[in-house]
Amino acid sequence: MFGMSSVTVTNYFMQFVDCKRLLLPKILCVDEVFLNIDSNHKYALVLMDFETGNIVDIVISRRKEDTQRYFSNIPLKERKTVKFLICDMYNPYINYTKNYFYNSVAIVDSFHVISWLNRSINNYINQVKKRLQKRDEQLIKQRNIIIDNPPDSKEIYLLKNYKFFLL
Repeated sequence: MFGMSSVTVTNYFMQFVDCKRLLLPKILCVDEVFLNIDSNHKYALVLMDFETGNIVDIVISRRKEDTQRYFSNIPLKERKTVKFLICDMYNPYINYTKNYFYNSVAIVDSFHVISWLNRSINNYINQVKKRLQKRDEQLIKQRNIIIDNPPDSKEIYLLKNYKFFLL
């Protein structure tokens, strides 16, 4: 509308707006958001209070040097109030409990746990399907049958078309 790029607007905002950080909550959620301001600031780190849903703060980058400086500037007494850190399976986030929030336990959020489980089950289904396809190919060879596109066995048909029941 004003002929400015989103990066320019973000830079002005960061330069002139000073939003005070909220106090760290008992249950802190951390996750990143893609900003792509520049090569050093692709992802910002969002801190959120799990119980209220309020944004505690947004750190300009999730890079170790930025988060280390940020968390080290928060008084230890306040950091010790965090009891649970909810995050995805990104190791640097899980390690925040050892590095900054000494009284807390890392908890992987349910979305990522379910995604991981679904991916694991799906991989297993694909392995079984490949094993069954090899079995079927060997049976065709043993019978000396030449078929360009052999029909799927019942097992393969079920795994291809109804695996969503398992997932």
